[in-house]
Amino acid sequence: MAKYELIYFEIEGVEIPVKRYYERRRNVRISVGKDSVLFRIPIYMNNSQRHKYHLWAKDWLIKQMKSKGGSLEHLIPISYQSGSVIKCMENEYTLKISEKVKSSSSGKIKDNIIYLVLDSSLYGSDKSDNIKRLLSRILAKKYKPIVAKRLELINKHYFGHEVNGLRLKYNRSNWGSCSNSGNINLSTRLLMTPEWVRDYVIVHELAHMNEMNHSKKYWSIVGKVYPEYEKAEKWLKTYGSKCDFVPVS
Repeated sequence: MAKYELIYFEIEGVEIPVKRYYERRRNVRISVGKDSVLFRIPIYMNNSQRHKYHLWAKDWLIKQMKSKGGSLEHLIPISYQSGSVIKCMENEYTLKISEKVKSSSSGKIKDNIIYLVLDSSLYGSDKSDNIKRLLSRILAKKYKPIVAKRLELINKHYFGHEVNGLRLKYNRSNWGSCSNSGNINLSTRLLMTPEWVRDYVIVHELAHMNEMNHSKKYWSIVGKVYPEYEKAEKWLKTYGSKCDFVPVS
């Protein structure tokens, strides 16, 4: 895997994460990646040339933000502060954040307050990603029994499968998955969706224990259990990107 240096470009008051690569190449290349901007520079360039292309790269990013609207929105670090409110399963939690010199971050929930102790060396998107995953882990632990009970109820009433385990984990690539061994994984982002949408995703994964595909037979099984599955699919496509561990105020 190619090595890179993580830097930040300040664009209109926002710190944008940039992975800067020095490579054996003839030209400069810049693109928007999944979690950062990818900036590739020929290794033989002198400092003056590099400075010139850094200014060019920042100008390119400014134009991207203005011409394509939210094309860089997913790269902007989320602002978490003490007093920020996170909504989960129709409940609200207030964040209390402190920082210390430590090798890792930690957190706990008590009543309606989530206490986070962060590694003080974290910055920008690394800091916001760390908080997001901490929140995911803390709230998954609290709400897993509720989701597991719902899974058990739906399975018992409609399927009768032997489910070996349920895991809630942070995932943006899908809402859930099912293994041949009967283990079901659900994204913790489902904790931000309405119950009827969560029920659909549970049905979706349980149906995969009948058919490990998306054939007509598979959708027939889903339709018999959840006739309005297309409505739930539409909801996820329309609002799913907004379902995350982000402050509501």
